[in-house]
This record gives sequence, structure tokens and C-alpha cells, in this order.
Amino acid sequence: MPGKRTIVVSIGVMLAMTVTLLISSVQAQQLVPLPAPGARATTELLTNGSFETDSEGDKIPDGWTGGNLRWTQNSLGEFTSYKYDGQGRLLTTRRGLNTDPES
Repeated sequence: MPGKRTIVVSIGVMLAMTVTLLISSVQAQQLVPLPAPGARATTELLTNGSFETDSEGDKIPDGWTGGNLRWTQNSLGEFTSYKYDGQGRLLTTRRGLNTDPES
């Protein structure tokens, strides 16, 4: 059975860890504040993430580049994958699209 000193030290360590976690969570919330209850977060992670805006009419969505753009079709023929490979990153989006220009 552990002695009183061991128990006191263990409780002290657990208390210190708890305080550290509480302080860290408060600091994290100050960096990225949570939205108010019932409010919706409005931070957009992607520019023109729906690919709908093409103000130049160049068939490349605004805010995106098409230099390294490739598409592939999955084995079931149901989805087309668009891959953008640039600046050492790879982004893959999958969505059911009709790629037949005749239809």
C-alpha cells in the first residue's frame, strides 16, 4: 500500500495537470473563439468551395488554378474525381457529375 507521501504527491500531480488543461483550453478558445450558442460559424475554409463562381468564363472556378488539374472516373462510372496538385498539396473532391458534353 502506498504511503501518505506518495498519495499526496499523486494528488498534487493530478491537480497540476487539471489546472494546466483548464488554462490550455481557455488559451485555445481565445485563439479560435467558439461561436455563441445558437450562432453559426461563418469561417470559410475554401475560397469558392462550391466551384460555382467563374467570373472570367475560363472554365476554372474563381480562386482556383487549373494548371495541374486532372480528372478520373471511378470503376463504377458514377463519380468523377477532381485533383489539384500544387504547392506540395493534394486536394481531391468527389461529386457525382455528368461529364458527357452531349447531354
